[in-house]
Amino acid sequence: MHSVGDTHVRLVIDPEASSESFPDALEFGSNHTGSWVKLPKAVLEAAFDRRVYGQWNDAPILVGQLFTSGPARGLVNIIYTGGSPTEAIAAGMLGDHYNGWEKEVDPAEVVITRVEITKREGYGTGLNPSSGESLASRL
Repeated sequence: MHSVGDTHVRLVIDPEASSESFPDALEFGSNHTGSWVKLPKAVLEAAFDRRVYGQWNDAPILVGQLFTSGPARGLVNIIYTGGSPTEAIAAGMLGDHYNGWEKEVDPAEVVITRVEITKREGYGTGLNPSSGESLASRL
């Protein structure tokens, strides 16, 4: 998800996606993270968070966003999850002990060790399940 409001979400989408794919769209746009669509929460069947953990230069990390444009295009933001500033610095992270340690790196350099997927609460379907309608049928 790109961002979330009280009644809507912005989802990152394929830049080639057409407006016909999202009949309930409130808005389309793009920025440094890529193209997005703003949808009412009610049209979503469910929403999930995915956290990807791994190692980079022998340091424990959380994988952040994938950059789809700009000078960092194709890189991922990684965030140090260990407890030692010395380890973060030795691994090549940038930052400080107040704001944390992170770096933009080639995804091929990251060794994934764990993926956690959790369902978000507070998303209505806005669909009529008894009719067999699903979000997939709308796309």
